[in-house]
This record gives sequence, C-alpha cells and structure tokens, in this order.
Amino acid sequence: MSTVWSPVTFDEQPPGLRVVGTLVMPAVAGAACGLLLGVSEAAYLVLSLLCIAGGVVAGREHCGPLAGLARGLWGGTLFGLAILAVHALTGADAKASLPDPPVLLAVLTGLIGAALGALGAWTRRRDAARAAVA
Repeated sequence: MSTVWSPVTFDEQPPGLRVVGTLVMPAVAGAACGLLLGVSEAAYLVLSLLCIAGGVVAGREHCGPLAGLARGLWGGTLFGLAILAVHALTGADAKASLPDPPVLLAVLTGLIGAALGALGAWTRRRDAARAAVA
C-alpha cells in the first residue's frame, strides 16, 4: 500500500510557521516574479507557473476545501500584489502583458490561488478517505 504525502495541517503548525506560509512565502514568490517581470517574459512565466505548486501544497495544509479556498485567496492576492509592487519599484518595462488596470493581476492571482488552495485541500481529503478505506 502506498501513502500520499500531506503536510502538517495549518492548525497544528506553530505560529511562526503559519506566518511564513501565509505572509512570507507568497510575498517572496511574488517579489521574485515582480523582479523577473522586468527582465524576461519566459523567466517570469516559468516562475509563475512553478508557484502554482505552492498554491496546491498550501491548500493541502487544510482539511476542507473551504479553508483551502480562503488560504489560496489570501496567498494568491498577496502574490499578485507583491508582483505589482516590486515591478513598480524596479521601474522596468514589463516584458509580459499585464491586465489593464494592472491591479486586476492581484484579483486574477487571488481567484486562481483560491481554486488551487481548494484543489489542494480537496486532494488531501480525498487521499485521507482512500487511506481510511484501504
């Protein structure tokens, strides 16, 4: 029988780890994407796509899809805002297209993050149910 990895649930994490996961990680990832936005479209898109995995893993820290959705909405919005803030601070021209107005990027990343977080939590619940049956 194989087991599927699941991270420690958010509720069981120490407060410092919760802060890192909910504030630091999305902001740092978004800042890195914001820097790359003014450097290379390909690098910006590749890192942005890799960050999708982070959204799903963050969702797996929650036992229910609604909690994962809320976590993803928060993290995705923070991610998008960090992209915009760091890109604005660099003053570089964007190498990839941004929505008009650019703040819509934070709305879009929040919605995508919500879906990814809910997906992660749903897969955790599904895997736990499968393990209980096996």
